[in-house]
Amino acid sequence: MAESNYEDLLKTGIAAFAEGDMETALGLFKDDAVCHVIERSPLAGDYKGRYDIGRFFQRINDETGGTHTIDIKSITATDDYVVAVAQVSAERNGISASNGEVYVFRVEGGQASEAWRVSSDDYPVEEFWA
Repeated sequence: MAESNYEDLLKTGIAAFAEGDMETALGLFKDDAVCHVIERSPLAGDYKGRYDIGRFFQRINDETGGTHTIDIKSITATDDYVVAVAQVSAERNGISASNGEVYVFRVEGGQASEAWRVSSDDYPVEEFWA
């Protein structure tokens, strides 16, 4: 798959997630993919397999009432990886938050086999999800 297609793959997955289209968003991942959420919050941890990653995505949508948005600021790809820098915003329990995040996807056969989500500032994220 060409590099630009990896970028399109990630953009499509993020747009689908934002629209609540979990089937398309999860199609980005291989069945046995692992997603590492690196932050100080109850959401932190490793999500193993497409089903577990889907539960993670659904929890974000449920707890934010669908207000969670991802604004991609920059995206780049190599033969095996795609990296995106984004500004993420959401509301939860009357609290609004906005934070920078970095997404790294290792791609095999046109799907993510491993992903990392890293927050730019853990403490506000921790407070938001507390």
